Amino acid sequence: MPRQPIPMNFELLASRFLYNPEVSPSGLIYKTDIASGARKIKAGTPVGCKAKKYWVVTVNRVQLKIHRIIWLLHTEQDFCYAIDHVNGNGFDNRIENLRSATDAENRQNLALPRNNRSGFIGVSWTEATGKWTASIMANGKRHFLGHFDDAKSASEAYAKAKERLHIFNPKVRTQTEERGLHQ
Repeated sequence: MPRQPIPMNFELLASRFLYNPEVSPSGLIYKTDIASGARKIKAGTPVGCKAKKYWVVTVNRVQLKIHRIIWLLHTEQDFCYAIDHVNGNGFDNRIENLRSATDAENRQNLALPRNNRSGFIGVSWTEATGKWTASIMANGKRHFLGHFDDAKSASEAYAKAKERLHIFNPKVRTQTEERGLHQ
């Protein structure tokens, strides 16, 4: 099911916000002075607050992800797909770190799950065989890559399959890159 377009139009968002990653950690600043309830916000003030994985801002009582606003301001595209953060860091809204993606393409750029015990994406322990198992999702199908004596060998099989099957994002992130995203 395609994502719903942003509930705001380009003209409204362009009248309120400017893209300025040098001034704002979220990448957006207010374009003009605005009154927000009892407080006044000056033009040039950074926009947004950190939610679980992304910067957000409320516009007309609707919470919006700031990377989607930045994408719309930069491209003027009404998007129905995901906006992927190339480096996997949802708080890095520099335009060079954003790209339009289908949901399937966006899933090719997943981070290592928190409950992962192997230390590698696509690798899990199989109790029944006493071996590490590698598998990868592509084109809506799970591809079994085999059983391995060690997690590193299973991870290497996953990396080779990823290069072949994940055209949009063929590189596997290293554990060091993963840890750097959450600091």
